[in-house]
Amino acid sequence: MAQDIDILRIDSNSQEHLADYIKNCAMVRDEGWQLRGRFEDIDRSYMREKDFTAEQQKANKANKAGDPTKLQNMQVPMIMESVENSVSFLTNVFLLDYPMYKFVTDPEYEDLALMWNTLVGEDQIHYGWAAQFNIAFRNGAKYNFAPIECDWDKQILYKPMNGAGKNGVILEQLLWEGNCVYAPDPYNTIYDPRVPIHKCHIEGEFGGYIRHMTRIQLKMYLASLGEDRLKNDVKAFESPSWDVSYYTPYINPSVILRDKNWYDGAFNWVNWVTDNARDHIEYQNMYTVVKLYARIMPSEFGIRAPKDQTPDIWKLICVNGVMVYAKPIPNAHNYLPLVIVQPLVDNLDHQTKSQAENQMPFQDMVSALWNATLQSARRVVTDRMLYNPLLVDPDHINSPNPSAKIPLRPTAYGRKLEEAVYQIPFHNENVQFWMQGANGVAEWGMRANGQNKVSVGQFQKGNKLQSEFDTTMANANSRERTQAIMWEATGMQPIKEMIKNNILQFSPNGKKYNRTEGKMIEIDPSKMREIAAEFEVGDGLLPIQRLVGSEQMQAGMQTIATVPGIAAGYDLPPLFSYLMKVSGVDKLSKFEKSPEQRQYEMALGAWQNAASNYAKSEKTPEEIQKILGPMPQPPQLGVSNANIAP
Repeated sequence: MAQDIDILRIDSNSQEHLADYIKNCAMVRDEGWQLRGRFEDIDRSYMREKDFTAEQQKANKANKAGDPTKLQNMQVPMIMESVENSVSFLTNVFLLDYPMYKFVTDPEYEDLALMWNTLVGEDQIHYGWAAQFNIAFRNGAKYNFAPIECDWDKQILYKPMNGAGKNGVILEQLLWEGNCVYAPDPYNTIYDPRVPIHKCHIEGEFGGYIRHMTRIQLKMYLASLGEDRLKNDVKAFESPSWDVSYYTPYINPSVILRDKNWYDGAFNWVNWVTDNARDHIEYQNMYTVVKLYARIMPSEFGIRAPKDQTPDIWKLICVNGVMVYAKPIPNAHNYLPLVIVQPLVDNLDHQTKSQAENQMPFQDMVSALWNATLQSARRVVTDRMLYNPLLVDPDHINSPNPSAKIPLRPTAYGRKLEEAVYQIPFHNENVQFWMQGANGVAEWGMRANGQNKVSVGQFQKGNKLQSEFDTTMANANSRERTQAIMWEATGMQPIKEMIKNNILQFSPNGKKYNRTEGKMIEIDPSKMREIAAEFEVGDGLLPIQRLVGSEQMQAGMQTIATVPGIAAGYDLPPLFSYLMKVSGVDKLSKFEKSPEQRQYEMALGAWQNAASNYAKSEKTPEEIQKILGPMPQPPQLGVSNANIAP
């Protein structure tokens, strides 16, 4: 599958064909699906921004102006509660450990496992995996569509070192290489809609995403691509906007969104740049950057390459329609480096409703019942009545002052007050039933997503024994665990495979710091490749305790402790340290005694016991010393002691 990239030839005509291919991939995603409109509807419900009525707008403006007497309509936050509780559950399952993905193998390969865990742990910290997976968990709960990119990345960093520079410090340039995990924006994700969404990385032809970059961002981004990029930097910087654009949803009306006029107007580099700089490159203010992974046959684009009739995975990067990067990436895992996770899969593809969408009708109904209650409250505060404008001045009767006095016109003198004003009867005895109905609908909404009051952090009435409560909560979390299993199958497992193969294929020799061990670890990928098949990768759902059968090992330890014959066949201290390590207790092996130290202590104990027995006889100390020999001496560091045995 690997190609000799030295003989690749991508001329300008091929680059234009690649740019057209990227444009078509970017535009095909919304044909027939209307995903962006659907996502916006979900986000408005999640952020409670769906009420556009004139009454709500007036009350909102009045509250912002300092009038607290106006009652706004209620949009109950049921969707946000449901989504965030699922995100919290998945976060606690997958993201709390260091490293997130732990490698485990036989005890004889523990040093190599330490190399694996060091590389994964430091990439996890450096690239902020936890934050990216948290974003993906929220996308999965809201949209049932959670894209995650896992790509091998290279960065140039600088390390302060002692030297002849200012204040005795110089900056040493370093190259950081590792697995970068990134959660693209679902609104701007590109994928092949002709295959099942959760299998796009396996069966799909393409997958990628769109980003917006300033000219400074783009400058740094192109530099990070290295010398392998196409020589089109100036052309990209001067390129105008093209048909593919970055999509920004309009959700929160309190935020003035940046549009094209803002980009091209107030923050325009022409306002401060010198004439000489403008003569060098005519920059634009913003750029649309598309990063696409695609399985292509080079010959179809006029590219000269070996095996040009064989589909291979390429990384393509385009800026405003100008190709800046096009290289094959012969990955050992043979996946597109973009995984799209679907927590809910029922073979209906995008027709499957997300967790948030399942909750939307319940939220709307509960909001309607609450607003009916608020309408009743408004009626009590500002009651309706009939009045005769010939007898009462309209300005006086419509006064917002609750203590205002209402004078009658002279024409009302001598008449009954009932002829001037008539209050329409109003009864709100049924308000309590509306509230009960709202609570009942809210409970049905939680049940629709397999949640209850306790699982979302609320108090549940009723006394239960501890075992009964644990059983109830285990059943309550079954739906959440099912989603976690789907996350494992459609997301975590392929990502673990990518991380593992990327390390084996691309990781260089060197040293990296392990935060658990508190020391620098020497990395030797050649040794890691020799036993890669012996390793299992664990995470929060498939912890290494389960992979190595730690529960069975604990039962075995108890058996060993009670059956001396079995204990004689094992070296128990290393076995105990290994069991504790896979259970999450690190560094215990540092307290193990060396075999020489243990042999010395056993010999010393036997010598002292024999000496005590002889002391009870009539033998002199000299005779005892002659029989037992000299007292065993403690072993010296790195030197075996020949006087250990009595």
